[in-house]
This record gives sequence, C-alpha cells and structure tokens, in this order.
Amino acid sequence: MGAAAAQNTQELRMKTTRFKYKGKETIVGLLRRFKDDEKLTAIEAHRLIAAINAKFGTNIRLIRPGVADFLFNKTSNWKEVEEGFPSPTHADIAYEKLGNPLGAEIIYAPEDEPRLIVPTGKYKGEKDIALVLMNLTINDFKLDGNDLLIDVPDSRIVPVRDFPRKNGWHMPHAETTVPHGDMVEYSVDARYLRRLDFSYAGALVRGVVVFEYYWQGVDAGCRPSYGFGG
Repeated sequence: MGAAAAQNTQELRMKTTRFKYKGKETIVGLLRRFKDDEKLTAIEAHRLIAAINAKFGTNIRLIRPGVADFLFNKTSNWKEVEEGFPSPTHADIAYEKLGNPLGAEIIYAPEDEPRLIVPTGKYKGEKDIALVLMNLTINDFKLDGNDLLIDVPDSRIVPVRDFPRKNGWHMPHAETTVPHGDMVEYSVDARYLRRLDFSYAGALVRGVVVFEYYWQGVDAGCRPSYGFGG
C-alpha cells in the first residue's frame, strides 16, 4: 500500500517505510485495523482501501508486484513492515489446469467458497500461460449470485507465457515478477513459484514461506478466504 492515511482514527494505524524505486521516492505502509492479530482477505483489503480513500480523499493502493519485489530483494526496508507479509499485490493471476488450453473463462471453484471467474478474451486457446490482471481495485470485482467475476480491459491484462507446470525456482517475468520459463537453480535473482495443479484465479501474493527465502516467494494459489497480515 502507499501513503499514510488513517493516522488520526481509532480504528486504523499505518506504519510506513520510504525508499527509492526507479528513481522516485516510494512509500509503502503496513495498514492495521482494530487488533494486532486481525487478518484480511484480498477482497476485504480492496474494500478497506476503497473506504479509506473515500473517507480521506487519498489514493492508497495495494502494493504493485514490482514494488514488492524491489522492497523485498533490493532494500533492507522490508524488515520494517515484514509483519504484514505475506501480502496480496494489486494484481490477480489466473491460469488453467496443467496441460489444458485456456477456454473462454478461467474458473476457480474452491470448496465452500464463491467461484472466481476471469474471462480470457483474445488469449483463449493458449497453453502454458498465466494471465495477470493489473491495477485492480474493488470496482473490478462483480458479484453475480455466488460467482465473483473479475473482468478488466485487455490493456490491463499481462500474459505470462511459459508459465511453469511445477513449483520451484524460475526467473521472474519483467513486468509482473511472476516466475516463468525453465526451472533454475536457486540464486538471488530467481523467484520461487507456488501454483496449483488445477485452474486458479485469485490474488498474486508476495512474501510466502519458501524455506528461509520467503522474500523470494510468489504464491499463485491462495484461497479467497486466506487471511493476510497480522
């Protein structure tokens, strides 16, 4: 997230850290609500940020994948806010079951939870590809009965081709930081991917526990009810 917005309320607290990213000062904040151990799901985080922006006239967003990667791996500042991780980014990721080409929609249907649906548009028919939906806000999520539709224009969908079929160390995609391509040996430049064997649509998460290298982890398989922070 960015910019401290709720310092003067009893309900919200934000601890921030500042660093240079691509030549510009960047502010990342750990936002807390009510109790220290309270956690939020990705969709609740979007709702909370929208409410804060409406109340305070701010422009807080969930952290960008590239900023999260830089914060974790190129600075020491992450130690100031690490208690909030793993953390959802402002991107969602969607991919199909191993070996299957994309249909008209990618559907993730976890047991006892709403289905998440992502239309594939012009990428229908492609294999070994992940679609990363960038710059999401709560307005991009549409509830249709028990289904949650995430529908964004093509300009905000970034295809990650050569999406790995196995969990492991891979090199990160330049724009999204999603691991892709062949499996590689561990290095400081590699990122560890956790994916599901079946179709998935949901949060692109950074800061997952991968041995002792959790700052290099990319989780592409969290359930909608998974809680972050705290």
